[in-house]
Amino acid sequence: MNVLPSVGRAEPIHHRNPRLQDGEVLRGKVIQLLGAEEAVVEINGRMIKAAVEVPVKPGSGYLFQFFREPEGFRLKIIKELGQENQGRKETAEALVRYFGLPSDARSTALVRLFYLYNVPMNRTVLKQALKWLGETDSDSGFQALKVILAKKWPLSESLFKALSASAAQAPAGSMKALLQVLKQYDARHPSQKAILDFLENWPGTNIAVRIDELLEHIRAMGRDETQMATLRDWFVARYPEYKEQILSHWPEAKTFLPKMKTEQDLRTLTLLLGLSIREDEWLPMFINDFFPYRKPFSGEWLKHLLFRMGYFYEAELLKSVKNENLNALQWQNSLKGLLLSLTQKNDGHDLIGQLLSQITGEQLQSVQVDRSFVQLWLAFPLYFGSDLRDVHLFWEARRNPDGSVEPDYCRIALKLELSQLGETVVSILVQKRRVSVTVYNEQSMVDALIEQKVSPMKTRLKELGYELVSVKHVTSGLSEAKAIFTPHAGNMDVRI
Repeated sequence: MNVLPSVGRAEPIHHRNPRLQDGEVLRGKVIQLLGAEEAVVEINGRMIKAAVEVPVKPGSGYLFQFFREPEGFRLKIIKELGQENQGRKETAEALVRYFGLPSDARSTALVRLFYLYNVPMNRTVLKQALKWLGETDSDSGFQALKVILAKKWPLSESLFKALSASAAQAPAGSMKALLQVLKQYDARHPSQKAILDFLENWPGTNIAVRIDELLEHIRAMGRDETQMATLRDWFVARYPEYKEQILSHWPEAKTFLPKMKTEQDLRTLTLLLGLSIREDEWLPMFINDFFPYRKPFSGEWLKHLLFRMGYFYEAELLKSVKNENLNALQWQNSLKGLLLSLTQKNDGHDLIGQLLSQITGEQLQSVQVDRSFVQLWLAFPLYFGSDLRDVHLFWEARRNPDGSVEPDYCRIALKLELSQLGETVVSILVQKRRVSVTVYNEQSMVDALIEQKVSPMKTRLKELGYELVSVKHVTSGLSEAKAIFTPHAGNMDVRI
């Protein structure tokens, strides 16, 4: 199985336990008493020796306020925490009063979130978070904070905005709006025109290569010297008997490539290169080499869509810098790359920023914090007929000791909205190359559709070295199935 790469680094991008600052409040547990006014305390994942102001009990939990003094650490006890107090609303309300925050539901919910994730709190940080929450949709803002706190990232405005944009709306809506704006604006700027072409030729559920998609791909290659060299070398390798003609006519072809718009232009290209061959001879080879995701499904189709969005843009750019990636076409020619190239202000500027934030937010949800497994939460738009809709993907797999992904064990889920069947979640579990599929949908007609597809699914999976064990339709539990698409921190299901 050709599995997906990581969105970013395989190792944490930030230290999981940052240095404590004076005045911060968080939970801790007393491990051992060292005297009347000193104890060993487990706090923020570390053991520290600190002075305490009142008698404490070994094994008990407390809310501590941390101070760093010349003679060592000091912990001020704010509240003792019994087991029954863990996460209780009254504890959060007490902290709201302690920090002098507005006495309302938003402040209480915010403090409780910090408390539950045991993230150090101070008045300045909490007030800043409240300000950001007031500037965005409450649900998406709290979802963004959950991701940041769960992964123990620094609380920054850029992270918050990207993650809240992603939580508020997946990319399809912004892509459709941007497409309309660029059409009205007539896309005068070259970068605008490139994005317009990109969006107009976005892939759909029909896996055949459309002529407009093929031409867009060739035009894209014609806009970059490295990619044009790749195309030139491909022609030479495929037709070595025409090498001299190809090389001598290449300067003229380079000028023509970015302008190709019609099927006739494909014929003109071969004539420019001095090739006496038919389109039906070289086009299948071109499609096979430059559109591998259009082969019978092997994972390349999905990978191409995610590369096309730009979800691996930074990761592949890093590989390119390290000379690990010889073919830069797939990451350079991505939606995120094109959006980043558009710096000139225009009528669609706000939408461009919004779409960039949504793509970045989707990426951030999947940045790795553990080398032992890979998790992806990504949304990719897809044309269903003439309508561009989001498909949500969850992908979870174990890593081998060498960092590669173990294809024999993984968990995959897709969430989509279909015009006839409505909201649907498809959950796939792979264990020892044995595949179990569960379809969550409230429509009874799904049973007949599954019956039609089971046999070809078994055949195709067998060709790939997998065994289809079961395909099950469940009419209840859709809400629970959708919960998997909410990013969270922690290890994967131990059964996988």
